[in-house]
Amino acid sequence: KAARKVTADLQEAVEEFVNGDEEVTRLAENGYKGYCRAYAVHGKAVRNVFGMGNLHLGHVSRSFGLKNAPPTGKRKEASIDKASADDRPKKAKMERGRKKFNQKSWPV
Repeated sequence: KAARKVTADLQEAVEEFVNGDEEVTRLAENGYKGYCRAYAVHGKAVRNVFGMGNLHLGHVSRSFGLKNAPPTGKRKEASIDKASADDRPKKAKMERGRKKFNQKSWPV
């Protein structure tokens, strides 16, 4: 219990220090963003272990002394938009196949 109290107090002190000065906050946010970018480019061989989906961004931001995870930029949003745009033809094709399947008369 004593170790948990000490680590909680230390975390609180770090967050107060980081969030108490705009320059330090900016540096912490830049460090956080750089860490996330570096983490995102792991090779295919280890991506199943070190994939972004396995990373808790709230925990990472707290490790930099930030109370909330700052946005990492429009790059992630753009990749999400691209992924959903890429899925549209696939979804349309699946829907056509589903309609064809349902229109077919099946022996009972």
